Amino acid sequence: MAIKAGIQFEDCRGSSHTGNPFYCPHCHLYLNHGAPSLERHLFSFHRHTGAVKRKLPQMLQPQSLPLPQTVPQPQMVPSPDVAVAASKPTFFQQMEVLAKKLKEMHKHLNQVKPEETSEAKTQACPKPCGELENSDFELRWEFLAANESHEEWQLMSEEMNDALEKRWAQGWHGDNGTDEFYVQFNGHTYGIDCHCMVQWNLKTGRRRRIRRGGPRPTVKSLQAQMVEKDAQLKEVQSEKQSVLDENATLKSTVARLEREKATLEASMADHGTQMKLQEPWRMNRQLETKVCTELNHWDAAFDVIREALIEACPQDHFGNCNRMRHVSITGLQQICNIGIWKAYEFKRDKVRKDLEGREGVPTVMSNLPSRVCSWAHLDAKINEILVIHGTTEDKTKEIANFGFDGRLASERGLYGQGVYFTDQSCKSLQYSGARHYHDSGCFIIARLILGHPHEATGPMKQIKVEPLVDKDNPSLGRCHSVIAKPGTPTFGAPQVHRELVIFDGAQAYPEMIVHFRCS
Repeated sequence: MAIKAGIQFEDCRGSSHTGNPFYCPHCHLYLNHGAPSLERHLFSFHRHTGAVKRKLPQMLQPQSLPLPQTVPQPQMVPSPDVAVAASKPTFFQQMEVLAKKLKEMHKHLNQVKPEETSEAKTQACPKPCGELENSDFELRWEFLAANESHEEWQLMSEEMNDALEKRWAQGWHGDNGTDEFYVQFNGHTYGIDCHCMVQWNLKTGRRRRIRRGGPRPTVKSLQAQMVEKDAQLKEVQSEKQSVLDENATLKSTVARLEREKATLEASMADHGTQMKLQEPWRMNRQLETKVCTELNHWDAAFDVIREALIEACPQDHFGNCNRMRHVSITGLQQICNIGIWKAYEFKRDKVRKDLEGREGVPTVMSNLPSRVCSWAHLDAKINEILVIHGTTEDKTKEIANFGFDGRLASERGLYGQGVYFTDQSCKSLQYSGARHYHDSGCFIIARLILGHPHEATGPMKQIKVEPLVDKDNPSLGRCHSVIAKPGTPTFGAPQVHRELVIFDGAQAYPEMIVHFRCS
């Protein structure tokens, strides 16, 4: 009756007629829904429109029919079963024909099975929650909630959703031939208008538009998606870890190959240097040999000598000695002096003869690793060892060309006027010219024949030759060197480093000149 009478529904929020959303354009009145207001107005002033209420066909989906602001009056379709009179049918005759037609349509739709039409399949919902058969989606009912700034559709609770879905599956019509039915939920009674798609609370009178929302993923499908995403994430992480492991393996292989390449190049360079040094000897042109040969910076000897010098610094030495633990080699020169070598060989043979049959000769070992001169064949019977001699750069060329000369030694030597050596790199540092950090200095690595050494018990400033083996028996001969061990008493503090002194420069042969810097 309201539709036929042209009753309009208007949004009355913020207006003076709040709570009266129905407007009659003929009478210019705002009315509320219910028997005392809208219904009484219709029966009192618009009864001539007829008492046939419009029934919503089952095949039409309510959500596709938004609540109209102005509902147009339906067109009257004459029934073909009624004989058309010569004159135009009256209004009431048209209403009776329309009511009969709607009744037949409703009866026919109730007799059609759901599987006979695709629309019926969509509407028929055997599951109360609106879940589609063999689908990962479900249809959920929603209500229009008004916020401060805008309106938005929100999901209904599970109980209310199930109740509305159950009514939807039954055909979506009201009770007792009306468009309305009632639902009990959470201690409240709600009215549902099937045609206008409106829900209202009978106690508070609050009205809201409702609709059957679109498909939404089910909880089961969401869980399945989460499981699938977790599996994909694990697979990606596994692939990532596999790539990282492969990358680490490749890096390790590259590093190993680089080391092998460096070792090969170093060995080749070292071998080439040795062959270059030996070639003049093979051709009997020893005097043409270059005295000092510069080694390439990629030669393996650089790392070997650096590590050996660090190792030759005692672990219990600190202070100024600690600088040797931060040494870097800046240059290496191999000495090949035939004249000095011949004098060294002659002296070595003489010491061997001196020691034949001599008893009580102590054995002396060096703290300097023998790998600094891996090619050297040392004779332990005559205490032939590798030692270090600290000197300034201007003295290195003189020593390389003429060897060690005891005549040039200082007369103020604590253990006599001789040539001083040591097997502790931090002691040689004191005479290398590198007094401070970042200063450059020079060492000479030499072979040294100690023979029968004399162990100093104190300062020996007055001697210029080797001491006698036995002062009371000169026939036993002389010693070949003097050794001052750590702890030997001196004029001041006790001896800290071990020093080795010879009085004949032929007992030492300079092998290499080491240029270094302490950083």
